Amino acid sequence: MSDRSSTTLGYEWSTNPYLNRELSEQEFVDTVLAEVPARPPYYTRMKELNAAGPRSLGGLPGNVSLPIDEFKALIDNGAVVIDMRDQSAFGGAHIPDSFGIGANGNVSGWASWVVPYDTPIVLVCARDAQREFAIRSLIRVGLDDIRGSLAGGFATWREAGLPVRGFPQFTPHDAQRAIAAGSLSVIDVRNAAEFSAGHISEADNVYLGALEQSARERPLSGQIGVVCRTGYRSTVAASVLERLGYRDLVNLTGGMRAWKNADLAYDKE
Repeated sequence: MSDRSSTTLGYEWSTNPYLNRELSEQEFVDTVLAEVPARPPYYTRMKELNAAGPRSLGGLPGNVSLPIDEFKALIDNGAVVIDMRDQSAFGGAHIPDSFGIGANGNVSGWASWVVPYDTPIVLVCARDAQREFAIRSLIRVGLDDIRGSLAGGFATWREAGLPVRGFPQFTPHDAQRAIAAGSLSVIDVRNAAEFSAGHISEADNVYLGALEQSARERPLSGQIGVVCRTGYRSTVAASVLERLGYRDLVNLTGGMRAWKNADLAYDKE
């Protein structure tokens, strides 16, 4: 993939590292595989769905507003909640064990990594216009058992007096002080290339797509701060950890972009 709309063999021989004629076959394979992005789990599912051929969903599934009693009944019967609000709103308060996958980011991509398949889905939207966007994003990756969104959004849940959870949004300086005091462990959920380009010295790198499995295999302890580039993926990550039972969570708001803009030290590899 390239920004160039056309090319020539001569240009590619001169500049394309994959056409380096000194590479052995194994070196070529190793070079390509080293840069292949992580394979989302939905790839296998979509291959099966595509092979089976098109099926009718009868329109956009779940493109309806649900009253609070119907919405809560679905949750009580096993439906998962995807909250489409931004990181600040989600961190401030949300329905317990909901996924924080904001409409301002890659909904399809991250939902396909973390949301369980073959499970009913209900939505919390900041406004009704987000619902159709969310539904279209989810069905693209085979998450199509969508039952609807909460009428009135999160305010309806809160006004009903139902339980909520939240987690603090630490500024870079908040996080730096907590790290220095030894009270905060940091997990960077970006990919390895992003991490190598610049990361908080004390951070451990666990790719978001592998976070649930990693946390199950190596339980975490103490206060856990989650960071990415802007705070979007770290919000998704914090919601994944919350669903695993972690409660002392912190989102590093603004992510590494804010950390660098605050002129705080970071490491490169």
